Amino acid sequence: MNIYKSIGSISVFLITCINYTFAQVVAINPAIATANDTVTITYDATLGNAALANATAVYAHTGLITSKSTSGTDWKYVQGNWGTDDAKVKMTSIGNKKFTLRYHIRTFYGLPQNELALKLSFVFRNLDGSVVGRDANGGDIFVDLSQGGYSVLFTTPSTPQVIKATDSLTVTAQSSVSSNLTLYIDGNVALQTTDSLITTKLAAATLGLGKHWLVIKGEHNTETAFDTTYVTVRPAAPGVGSIPTNCVEGINYINDSTVTLVLFAPNKSYVYVLGDFNNWQFDNTYFMTRNPEGNRFWITLTGLQPGKEYAFQYVIDDQQLRIADVYASKLLDPWNDGSIPAITYPNLKPYPAGKTSEVVSVLQTAQPQFSWQYSDTFSRPATDKMVVYELLIRDFIGRHDYQTLQDTLTYLKRLGVNTIELMPITEFEGNESWGYNISFYFAPDKYYGTREALKTFIDECHKQGFAVVLDMVLNHSFGQSPMVRMYFDPNAGQYGQPTAQNPWFNQTDKHPFGVGYDFNHESSATQLFVDTVIKYWLTEYKFDGFRFDLSKGFTQKNTGTDVGAWSAYDQSRINLWKRIMSKVRAYDSTAYMILEHLGDNSEEKVLSAEGFMLWGNLNHNFNEATMGYTGSSDLSWTDYKTRGWAKPNVVAYAESHDEERLMFKNITYGNNTNPQHKIKDTTIALKRIEAAMCLLIPLRGPKLIWQFGELGYDYSIDFNGRVGNKPIRWNYQNDSRRKRIFEVVSTLNNLKTSDDSLSTDNYTYTAGPTAIKTLVINSGTTKASIIANFGVTALPVVIQFPVAGTWYNVFGKDSIVLTGTTLNDTLAPGAYKVYINKPVETNYPTALNEPGNTNNWLGATVFPNPTDDLFSVYTGLPSSQPLNLEIYNLAGVKMNSFSYDQSPEYINLQASQLGLAKGMYLVKLSSIQSSKQFKLLIL
Repeated sequence: MNIYKSIGSISVFLITCINYTFAQVVAINPAIATANDTVTITYDATLGNAALANATAVYAHTGLITSKSTSGTDWKYVQGNWGTDDAKVKMTSIGNKKFTLRYHIRTFYGLPQNELALKLSFVFRNLDGSVVGRDANGGDIFVDLSQGGYSVLFTTPSTPQVIKATDSLTVTAQSSVSSNLTLYIDGNVALQTTDSLITTKLAAATLGLGKHWLVIKGEHNTETAFDTTYVTVRPAAPGVGSIPTNCVEGINYINDSTVTLVLFAPNKSYVYVLGDFNNWQFDNTYFMTRNPEGNRFWITLTGLQPGKEYAFQYVIDDQQLRIADVYASKLLDPWNDGSIPAITYPNLKPYPAGKTSEVVSVLQTAQPQFSWQYSDTFSRPATDKMVVYELLIRDFIGRHDYQTLQDTLTYLKRLGVNTIELMPITEFEGNESWGYNISFYFAPDKYYGTREALKTFIDECHKQGFAVVLDMVLNHSFGQSPMVRMYFDPNAGQYGQPTAQNPWFNQTDKHPFGVGYDFNHESSATQLFVDTVIKYWLTEYKFDGFRFDLSKGFTQKNTGTDVGAWSAYDQSRINLWKRIMSKVRAYDSTAYMILEHLGDNSEEKVLSAEGFMLWGNLNHNFNEATMGYTGSSDLSWTDYKTRGWAKPNVVAYAESHDEERLMFKNITYGNNTNPQHKIKDTTIALKRIEAAMCLLIPLRGPKLIWQFGELGYDYSIDFNGRVGNKPIRWNYQNDSRRKRIFEVVSTLNNLKTSDDSLSTDNYTYTAGPTAIKTLVINSGTTKASIIANFGVTALPVVIQFPVAGTWYNVFGKDSIVLTGTTLNDTLAPGAYKVYINKPVETNYPTALNEPGNTNNWLGATVFPNPTDDLFSVYTGLPSSQPLNLEIYNLAGVKMNSFSYDQSPEYINLQASQLGLAKGMYLVKLSSIQSSKQFKLLIL
């Protein structure tokens, strides 16, 4: 009897819709259970990730996937108090490293009668929760539940199997009651019985190579039920053949319908490719060929639809080890993609739920080519004129996407910075992250938007004169990385430490500040990978350079936990960085290379001479100065000449993402010994930030500003946890005290970036551990004298000037005429003065439209745009002018109007409070002289 004739379209449906399920890490008895049954759960600790294989006590952490779950991983009615000796979920050992737990499902979970239980969900732990048993891929374990009625189920194998020609396979199926059971193999009857259990052993040699379908048919009274699975008999070994010419590791696009995939996998036996193109089924047509050297596998896929996205994975040796292509430019994530708003990433391809597990890669032939407009002709700022603005997209703009970030460029332009440094944006684990828990290196993380949106942002930055630097994480990778998962010890944690076979990673960290898994940068495999990553981002996305995270970790010199030894001069580490620099210069001769090295000056001096810029962390020193504790406020290390370097390559900063915020410490720990100058007072604390910027920004060499530092951001780095979300405070612009910091920073930035004569070595920087600190610049044309009092009392000072003559107090709006080169003065606590030998136009927004200036509305904008609620209007008008603001819908109906006798610099509004529904609106600004309109999209 042929089953395809007897059950027709039903069999076709079952075969084409078969889902991927996990191996039996967990078995339940009865195998076919409903929410109203009492079941015995058996956990085999040697299966899955086997993390609890040596445990003597095991606790279940369990829940349900129900009809009210929002996704296939949305647990409900979770049982088990993590890390406690919870008797309710403590399992009983039955020997052979198996543990059981018996309970009535509905009662145990407290499931309401009107809610369907679809799956049981599990992970397992030791007593304190430090070791966790999961499935083989490190994920949750699920067991299907029956919804009642008559049913049949394959219990062995519970998932499609791949076996070699010398293997045999035990096949077992069960029914919910004793009934007529028929087992079919490839449509032919193999076995029949009347019972609730049917079992047989199949010899692979008898089945033959290829895919074989197994169908169990059950008949009970008038009911008929089916279950379907398959087994693929694979060749004993892969075929051997040379990789096609010009193909490299990863995805090689041959033409609009052809792709060659190449996987570097030394010491692996065989690899299948599963994907949309084969319905995620093991098929020997997709059994990859091995190259003659035995370290790479490859396959050419033909007949692909041009422009169509195909999800795919590699399945290596054990069919549970499924990995994405590490070179893929797009990935699909089963855990996090559902939390990405459609406005951020429109039309995101759905994850192939039920067909596989873990992250999957995407390929697409005939991809639309991005048309670069400005980046190919962009001229990068000179390194000693760089003012870098470091930002974390997540904590900088509410929509956390590239389009909204692009809308803020007007703000950054007015701030006077010329380089934007993005904290890591390549695919990291989770969505909301600092980005240093990186797993993939060629795909922008979708949480921030599409690849095209990123390119558009970079191109617009170049149009407006900004260089863009990418924070690159190549010291380490995290556990979801395919390069980690291909060679890991399953007994060493959720994903496990790398084994000695891993061609990219050390088994243990070589230094005391290891995070994730430590790259071996002396490995040829790692070096090839690093070179490919760097070239990709320079050429594909036209980044202007990199800030390399934890660059001091690029060493194979094992210093264990000795921080001093790790920081000491290391010639092998210098050699590794010189190798990388030579590669970068071959790709892009002027790309910025910035190291977060923070090592011994003798080593940094050598690297600086090689052309590297190096982060100069002066956070502690600057903060001691702003807090009024001048004995520890030596700023001298800001100066490259003090360090003895040949080039001005110190990227000095008072704040970065990694340090406590100046203002938080000012108002928390500031010196309050002078009742007339209490630094914990916000007004005074903010004023002292201005003084710090005067001693930082004008000094020769690149400088860095951390986001909102120009507004005196005062939330601690540990607010909501160190790497947790921080409040976004664009409303600080409405505070005149904070706006003043912006004005000072903006003016200093524009002086630095626009006046070549300030880039001189003819200066004196006197910034030791005393209250008075000075910078005197004696260049050919523009000269400067800068002084600040970081003490808490007024102090008499003798201000040094390079030459006699007229000097303009940039922030005091006055001038002095000197016949000599000194001036006796008294500086109040926290006071500062910046003298320049020529008039300086400050970059205050109110100076943009002085009376008589016909260029009204200069810089005016609405941002973010589009918005989902909050938005701001920057008017660009001097405060002396009255202003009307009106909002119209597209039908011309006035929705809101506001009048101001004196024009605000910023007007902050909220669509929900204004009664503005989703849609397009016109925002109209009107002054005495003219008007301007903007389109505003509310989402």
